[in-house]
Amino acid sequence: MSKFKLIEGAFTAAEAKEVILALLEYKINFHNRESFRSEIRNGHTDDRSLKRKEQLLKTREEFMEQISAMDPAATVTITADIMMK
Repeated sequence: MSKFKLIEGAFTAAEAKEVILALLEYKINFHNRESFRSEIRNGHTDDRSLKRKEQLLKTREEFMEQISAMDPAATVTITADIMMK
């Protein structure tokens, strides 16, 4: 198994918002593209990608609720790893 650090550090709430929203938007767009590719190639959408997109949209909404309630100068610690098995 391999482990890679994607994010590790302390950020202001404003910086954390920018970093996390960028990652979430990238993943949402990735699943949009996957579903579109499936529709073009196979004639139907990719249900797995659509389900994951909905989960990510919910995560984004919950994250925005929480981060918006914080002082933009507050410190947020973010740790994200990539684990390959």
